[in-house]
Amino acid sequence: ARERVASTVTVRNPERHSVTFDVLADLPFVSGKPTVTVPGASRDRPGTAEYAFAVRPMVEGQFSGTLTFSDRAASDAQRAGDASSQWASLRVGVSAPDPEDVIRVNAMVRDGVAVGVELTNPLDTPAEFVADVRGAGLVGDPVFALGPGETREYELLFCPLVPGSGKGSLAFSHPTAGEIWYEIETEAEQPPPVELAPLSTPIGLRDRVTVAIENPTRDEASVRADVDNQRNFTVEPASAVLAPYSRSEVVITYTPSAVGTSEFGVVRITSDRIGAWEFHVQGSGTPPVALADPVLLVAPAGLSAST
Repeated sequence: ARERVASTVTVRNPERHSVTFDVLADLPFVSGKPTVTVPGASRDRPGTAEYAFAVRPMVEGQFSGTLTFSDRAASDAQRAGDASSQWASLRVGVSAPDPEDVIRVNAMVRDGVAVGVELTNPLDTPAEFVADVRGAGLVGDPVFALGPGETREYELLFCPLVPGSGKGSLAFSHPTAGEIWYEIETEAEQPPPVELAPLSTPIGLRDRVTVAIENPTRDEASVRADVDNQRNFTVEPASAVLAPYSRSEVVITYTPSAVGTSEFGVVRITSDRIGAWEFHVQGSGTPPVALADPVLLVAPAGLSAST
C-alpha cells in the first residue's frame, strides 16, 4: 500500500486506419493518460499500442476492476462491437506497508500506561480513520476523527493482566488518505507482593483480614488460592469463579500457635485469565484471655454439677 507501481496493457486496432480510444478505469487508484492512439492494422495483423498506467493503492486488500478502451469516433451502436470497444481485467493484491515505527511500552500488571501516537490528516477535508488495535492488553478507540490538515495524538492504552513479553500492532486506515501502522512491543512486569498489616490475637482465638480481587474482562475467570503456611493461615474461599467485570473479597484468617512469636505466610491467588496476586501476611499470638469472673461449681461426692 501507498507505493506506485507502473504497468502496461496492449491495445489492439483491427481497423486499417488509426483509432483514438478513450480510457476509463473503474478503480480509483489507477491512473494514466485519458486516451491512447493505436495505428491501423496491416494486412495480416492488427495495429497495437502499449497503454501505460500506474496503480497506487492506499490500503491493503484484494481488488478487481477493468480498463475500458472505447473508440471516441464510433457511434453508440458501433461501441457495442469488439472493433470499437475493448477492456482489460485488473486484479490487484495489496499488502500492508512497512511499519512507520516500533513502539515499545512497559507497564506493571493491572497498572495501565497511556501512549500517544501522532497522526496527521493529509486531506483538505475532515477524515475519520479506522483504528485497528491488536495485541494482549492493548486498548484504543476504534475510530479517530481529524479535521482538514489536523495533527493530533491518538491515545493507546496498555493494561496487562499477566506478566511477560508480547507483540501487537496499531493501524490507521482511510480510503483516500491511506494506511499506516505501527508495530508494538510490550513488556508486563509482575507487581511486588502486597505487605499486609500484622495480625494479632490471643491464643485460642482468630484474627482476619480481607483483600479484594477484580475481574476486568468480559469473560468469567476462575481463581484459586494457596497458602504456604497452612498451620497458621487459611483462605476463604479457596476457589471461585468471578463474573465479568466483577470484584470479590477473599478472607485470610490467622490462628496463632505460639505466644510472642511472629508467624509468617504467603498467600497466592492465581488465574490463567486475569493473572496473580501475592500477599505477605504475618501474625503473633498473645496470652489467652482470662475469664472475667471465676465460676464455682459445688457437687456432692460421686455426683456431677453443671452451669
